[in-house]
Amino acid sequence: MIPTFLARAPGSATGAGRRGVLFVGRLTEEKGLRVLLSAVSELPAGMSVRIVGIGPLGGEVARLAAADPRVVAVGLRSPEDVLEEMRRAAVLVVPSLWYEGMPMSVVEAFATGTPVIASRLGGLASLVDQGHNGVLVAPNDAHELAQAITAIVSDRRRVNELSAGARATFLARYTADAHHDALLSLYAAALLARHSGESICIDHPREHEEFPTEQDPALAAR
Repeated sequence: MIPTFLARAPGSATGAGRRGVLFVGRLTEEKGLRVLLSAVSELPAGMSVRIVGIGPLGGEVARLAAADPRVVAVGLRSPEDVLEEMRRAAVLVVPSLWYEGMPMSVVEAFATGTPVIASRLGGLASLVDQGHNGVLVAPNDAHELAQAITAIVSDRRRVNELSAGARATFLARYTADAHHDALLSLYAAALLARHSGESICIDHPREHEEFPTEQDPALAAR
């Protein structure tokens, strides 16, 4: 599989200026939003959780934000504003309950040097390299999610290390140049196979699962 890419690489921020937790996506149950909201009660006082997006669970987010100062309901933002939110965050949380393919939010997070805490499920398990650019947690486990968030965000050195790993991942896999090189390699292999009469198999170098091919078209790509 040849991964997607960002045509214009955004700048990244240093770990020193990063604070808090970020969620970006459609506010729906299958995105694991309720799991994140449940995890908030276990987070340290003063650790902010900024939630960017709109959707059916927007009312729940607004009510919790009114009752708990740790939660900030940001609402819908432009792509440029989303990237700026990522540059300021210590981690992006992707607690999905369904099988994701390749969420652009993860690629954008890596591009901005933002570590990712994600469910150990579907394509997310292939995108996040445990301990290098983020951390994987069990899906639908608010306690484990809260522990992972606290362990990373409370440790400035770890934020810096994971941030550097996230940016390195982006530069190696998800730039326009990396995509171009991967396409050329694929075409070269196809031409060689055609002349030799052999078949080819181009796959992502990391271990992966098989995913459902049909998804609800109403759900956002993030």
